[in-house]
Amino acid sequence: MVKETNSHQTKGSIFHFFKHFAPKNVLEIIKRELKSGITPEKITLSIIVGAGVGVFPLIGTTMTICGILGVLFRLNPVTIQLANYIVYPLQILLIFPFLKTGSDILGIPLDLHWAENISVENISEIAKGIFDVAGFAVLGWFVWIPAISLPLYFAFLPFVRRAGRLFDSKKKDIQ
Repeated sequence: MVKETNSHQTKGSIFHFFKHFAPKNVLEIIKRELKSGITPEKITLSIIVGAGVGVFPLIGTTMTICGILGVLFRLNPVTIQLANYIVYPLQILLIFPFLKTGSDILGIPLDLHWAENISVENISEIAKGIFDVAGFAVLGWFVWIPAISLPLYFAFLPFVRRAGRLFDSKKKDIQ
């Protein structure tokens, strides 16, 4: 007899993600951080930096970059990594728009033909193609993210401040 399992709910699955990091749990984490005394400005900045770095087009680098920026700017490590983790699906979706933006800015056509002939014989062509593509994507990221992050910071800040005041008033009611 074959036992049926819930294989769709493994730790790495999207179902696990939504069960444990659904908006309710995300808000609970932010609420906990606000209660710990971190300013709403720092929490908002941590969210925006984490989300902005979270869509950085070089896959596998965002956690380290968030950690470094968190230390340099004294941002909340929990919040910055949470935002980084939440926007991970966007990182994949935004790679091509970042590539296209970087290519357009430099006026160099986006050529991906090198990827069709991947083999041991043409390693130098592959390396050049990867570096070109990475450069285009990073340039596109540098164009879009500051332009989007600044308005997002000011859009999110009133909500985080309001949440902070709400938790402060609840603390005073308890005392």
